[in-house]
Amino acid sequence: MISFAQARKIAEEHGTPTLVCDLKVVEANYKRLKAAMPKCQPYYAVKANPLPEILKALVKLGSCFDVASKNEILMAFDAGAAPDRLIYANPVKPKESLKFAYDHDVRTYTFDNPAEVEKIAKYAPGSDVVLRLAVRDLGSVCKFSTKFGAKEKDALSLLKKAESMGLNALGMAFHVGSQCVNIDNYASALEMCGRIYRAAQKKGIEMSVVDIGGGIPIKYIDDIYSVEDVARLVNARIAEIFPEGIRLISEPGRYLAGECMTLVTRVVGVAERNKKRCIYIDDGCYNSLSERIFGHCEYEILSNKAGSKHRYTVFGPTCDSMDVVAKECPLPNMNIGDLLLVPNAGAYTNAAATHFNGFDPAKILFI
Repeated sequence: MISFAQARKIAEEHGTPTLVCDLKVVEANYKRLKAAMPKCQPYYAVKANPLPEILKALVKLGSCFDVASKNEILMAFDAGAAPDRLIYANPVKPKESLKFAYDHDVRTYTFDNPAEVEKIAKYAPGSDVVLRLAVRDLGSVCKFSTKFGAKEKDALSLLKKAESMGLNALGMAFHVGSQCVNIDNYASALEMCGRIYRAAQKKGIEMSVVDIGGGIPIKYIDDIYSVEDVARLVNARIAEIFPEGIRLISEPGRYLAGECMTLVTRVVGVAERNKKRCIYIDDGCYNSLSERIFGHCEYEILSNKAGSKHRYTVFGPTCDSMDVVAKECPLPNMNIGDLLLVPNAGAYTNAAATHFNGFDPAKILFI
């Protein structure tokens, strides 16, 4: 995280709000993940933060990429990624995007329903396919199993259907939920994959890939388990459940990018509402901090002012009453013009920012 001295210089020169990115953090997190799970190939989830500079840094490190749309495919290509380094991991894809991906030599696709099998067989014939499973996501901040994933009881029929239509059933994928704070979800998901693997093997379907998805958490306010904790669990369960030689891949997004940015924001208004202290800042839920609503993320908001702390409601700049960045936020006495820092603002911030109410997204600087 940058210092307040750096933040003041940035604010004076560039104004606020500004997101300050340190690419060395992305590189360090990638190397830490590889050290913890040396047999696992990361496929960076481009949606977390698609900045070209981040993608290029990851290409140099040898990362592959989880893409979810035509535009994300193009972003990965522009950064220097080869088609065989991509997995088109959106379980439901427009036919036009499928055809585009296939025409540009992308050959690995995720699916979770019969209609998608038929679509892939028609527009990306002969491709490798990975079955996305619905798994337990208890305790995850953002859950996916209500929208994506095949049930265990349907897995074998889907794999057989894929093979019957000329596709190669490469393996299985799951996602335990974004910012997964319940590490046991990984164990439960891997056990399900093991049962499906053995059932498929009996039917002559030999899968070679297990995709553990994303979900590795980062620290915002509350303490969380480490990537090494995830690695110890996953490495042990893979060795217990699957034969030697099974290929392990992951789709980290937040873990790789989340800690690489600090938001520099400024207080633009102060008020008292219902006997509660309130401040208004120049970034909010429709810009860099949309995870407050969509990801239920509790951001740490920092001030370097001295003095006793008070409980503030922190509002974003728009006229929408939902634009609430924090409640009961401990801060010293705040005045208009005071600077605040929000660390770990690298994932789903600039990627999800809008121009709602006429407010421009934060500027982006690199250090």
